[in-house]
Amino acid sequence: MLVFGILEFGFAFRNYLTVANGTRDGARTGTTAGTVADSDHQVLQAIADSMSAMDQDDIEQIVVFRATGPDDTVPTSCTLLGSAGQSGADACNVYTPAQFSLAASQFDCGGPGTAPDDDWCPTDREVAVNGPPDYLGVWIKVKYDYITGLFPGGGMTFTDTTIMRLEPRSIE
Repeated sequence: MLVFGILEFGFAFRNYLTVANGTRDGARTGTTAGTVADSDHQVLQAIADSMSAMDQDDIEQIVVFRATGPDDTVPTSCTLLGSAGQSGADACNVYTPAQFSLAASQFDCGGPGTAPDDDWCPTDREVAVNGPPDYLGVWIKVKYDYITGLFPGGGMTFTDTTIMRLEPRSIE
């Protein structure tokens, strides 16, 4: 039982670290992409690449949100399963792994029809050298099902958040 407990803890810890790496890679990509129209597409691709060690079906939700600063938290309204994104002060775009396979051209919040990034359009994000910039947050929720069956409850849920300041691009 001790060996199986160690294995279970090891797999759970690996998934926890994978989620943490996914939020950091997604936020880093989003802050460098800044106001590029397909910024959220790039964020999702970075998360998919970073979390490739984990089954994508275990990812329940990804939220890209506007933060007020580096210590902010994801708006609760954005984390409810099945919720759509929010606009205004609690601006966020809510994604699932199904959006990993979308083409970059489908992330066009300024275009006709609906796009997955309509609620907080990347082209509306503030990237300023002399003014207050936007902070971009990435929040991921993942389920972990116990492998050994030794522990009651069937599994755990991991969440992680990373917030970074949008980076100004050089003037050319």
